[in-house]
Amino acid sequence: MHPWHQKMLETRLTEAGAQTLRLADERAVRIERRLADEFTPEERDTLRELLARCVAAIQRD
Repeated sequence: MHPWHQKMLETRLTEAGAQTLRLADERAVRIERRLADEFTPEERDTLRELLARCVAAIQRD
């Protein structure tokens, strides 16, 4: 239990978990940069708008 918040369970990553998270973050950044490099700024804007419409459509259920 958490020392100040009796109903909160505090969790922490192990060193292996922290390393896995760092590796995943590094890989995600590389993928994001590669994707960003594939599109012009205008195309990125269009993609964001289209993805936002997809999210809105999914959330209507």
